[in-house]
Amino acid sequence: MKSCFHRICSSAYILSLCGIVTAILLGACSGVKHCSSEPAEGNLGSIVNSPADEFAPVQFGKSTLLISSTNKERQLSKSPNDEAVLISEFRNGFFTLPTIAKIFPINDLPNSGYPTFYVNPMTKTTEAYFAVRTGSGVKTDVNIFTSSRKVGSDWTKPQALDANINSPTWDDQPTISPDGTYLIFSSDRAGGLGGIDLYICKRMSDRSWSKPENLGSGFNSEYDEFSPYISPDGTLYYSTKSFSAGKDYDIVSASKAETGWGIPKQMPAPINSEADDISPSWWGDSLMLASNRKGGCGGFDLYAFQLCGPVIIKGGIQTVERKHLPLAGKIEAIDDYGVIVSGSKVGDDGEFQLSVPARKNLLIRYTAPCVPGKYEQRITTLCSETSAVMMNLNFNVKESAYSFMLDTNKYTIPFFVSGFYIPNTPENLSDLRLKFSYNLIGNNDSSRYISKPGAEYDEYAVLVDSALEEAYQFIVQRFDMLEYNPCREGGKTIEILVEGYADPRGIYGQARYVGEDINDEGLNVHIPHGDKMTNELLSELRAYYTVRHLKSKLEKNPQFKKYASSISWQAIGKGIDEQEREDERKRRVGIFIKLSEADVRTGR
Repeated sequence: MKSCFHRICSSAYILSLCGIVTAILLGACSGVKHCSSEPAEGNLGSIVNSPADEFAPVQFGKSTLLISSTNKERQLSKSPNDEAVLISEFRNGFFTLPTIAKIFPINDLPNSGYPTFYVNPMTKTTEAYFAVRTGSGVKTDVNIFTSSRKVGSDWTKPQALDANINSPTWDDQPTISPDGTYLIFSSDRAGGLGGIDLYICKRMSDRSWSKPENLGSGFNSEYDEFSPYISPDGTLYYSTKSFSAGKDYDIVSASKAETGWGIPKQMPAPINSEADDISPSWWGDSLMLASNRKGGCGGFDLYAFQLCGPVIIKGGIQTVERKHLPLAGKIEAIDDYGVIVSGSKVGDDGEFQLSVPARKNLLIRYTAPCVPGKYEQRITTLCSETSAVMMNLNFNVKESAYSFMLDTNKYTIPFFVSGFYIPNTPENLSDLRLKFSYNLIGNNDSSRYISKPGAEYDEYAVLVDSALEEAYQFIVQRFDMLEYNPCREGGKTIEILVEGYADPRGIYGQARYVGEDINDEGLNVHIPHGDKMTNELLSELRAYYTVRHLKSKLEKNPQFKKYASSISWQAIGKGIDEQEREDERKRRVGIFIKLSEADVRTGR
C-alpha cells in the first residue's frame, strides 16, 4: 500500500490540513528563488518547494508554517513512501528552509500529520486534530487523532477519536471551526454520494463529538470532495472535480450562512488552473494552496495569492460623564494565540485608525493612562476582493470605570458569621474557630450572641475573600491615576466608604463587644472592649473591621505607602438591613469606591 499522498496522486485522494490564520502578510515573491525559468504566478519558490511533493500548508501561531512533504532529505526519512510534516518560519518577508517538525505530536506516530488547530480564547488551551495511517496493504486504515496542550505544558499523548467518528475505511483531513464547535473531514465510508465525501461533526455539551453527518448533495457529488478548510469568518473551502466534470481538481468556496453555507462557487484563476489545485488554507490576507501546475519545482508545490484588500478599523473612544478626560492611549489587535498583530496610538480626542488582516478573529483592546482598566471587543474582520474594507468600532467609557460598588447580587452569601463582626475570610474563619475551641468565645453571656460557624461557612469564606479582593484590585489599579499628572487637576483622592449592616435578630442585654479597644482617630471610631452590643454597634464594627481588612491588604502593596495620603476612608454602621432579602444575607457590608471628581479633568 502506497503512502497517503501517493494514494492521492494515483487515485484522487488527498490529506490536507487547515490552520489558524494570523496577521502576517506574505512577502513579495520577487525575491524568491524559483525552480523554473518560467515560474508560475504565486509559487513560493525553491526554499519551500522541492522536486518532491509539498502540500497541505497550515499556519500555527504568528509565523509558523507546517508543510506536508515527501522530500526525503528534509524529513530525514529512509522510507520511500512516507510523508512527514515539516516546519518553516516566516522571517523578514520570506520562509525559512523547512525542517522536520519536532515540537508537535504530529510526527510521533508513523505516517501521521495534517493537523487542524483550535485555541480556546478563555483557557488558551490548544487542540490539534490530525490523521494517522495504520496497517499496510489491504489492512491500511486512516483515522483522526487528537492531542491538546495547555499553556506552559507539553502536548498530551495522541488519542484516536471515538469509533462513532472513525470508520474502518479512510477518515482524514480534519478541519475545525474557528469557535471549535464543529469539525469537518473527508471520508470514503459507505453511504456517501460517490468516492470521497465531506462529513461534519458537532461539539456536544460534554465536549464530545456527535456522529458524523454527510454534508449532502449541495457540497458532495459523484466525484471526490476533499481537503476542507474553514476560514476565520466561517467560509468553507475544499477541492472537487465536480466543476470540471472529472477533469481536474478545483478549489471552491461557500460563504457562511445563517444555517450552514451558501452555494459553493468555483474560485477564479490564478487560484485555479488546468492542473490539480488542492489544500486551500489562509495565511493572513492570502490563500495558500498546493498545485501540480506547470512552472513549479516538481510534483505538487505550494502557492499563495493575495485575495483581500486592506482592512481598516476606524473608531473612537466615547465618554459621557467625563467629557474632557484625556483619552490618549493605545489600541491593539490580538489574535487567538495572544499575539499582538497590529497596534496604533489613540489621540487625546479618542480617535484611532488601525490596519488589520482580513478574515480573522481578533480581540481589539483599548488602554490609556487616564482611563482605568481595559476595554475589549471581539470582532471578525471582513474581506473584499475588489476594494478596501472600512470597519467602525467604538468604545464607551462609563462612570463605572471610576467607581466601584460591591455587587450584592453577585455575592449572595453572608459576609459575617452570625453575631460576629470580622469579615468571614478563610483566615478569619480559622481564627474564630480557634477561639471557640479554646473557649475564648461563646462560653458566657457576654459572647454567646456569636454563633459557632458551621461547615457551610467554608464555602462562604472563599466568596467573601473574592469579593474583598475585587475591591482591593480596583483600588490598586487606580494608583496610576494619582500619579499621572495629565489625568488630573487639583486634588487627587480615592474615596472609600464601607457601610456595615446587621440582620434583624435581637441581641440580649448581657451581650458585649469582646474585641480589643478601638481608638481610631482617622476613622473617628472609638469603641471600648466590653461596650454593650446592639445591632447598631455590630453594623459599625463590621464596617470598621472590613476597612481594617482592606488596609491590611493594601499595606502589603509596595505602592501603598506612596499613595496612602491620597486615600480617604469612612466606616459607617447602618444598623439593620431593611432591604427584602434573606436574613443571613443581611449580615453584610456595602463597599463604595470612587475617584474624587477633582482627580480627573471634568471641565468643572
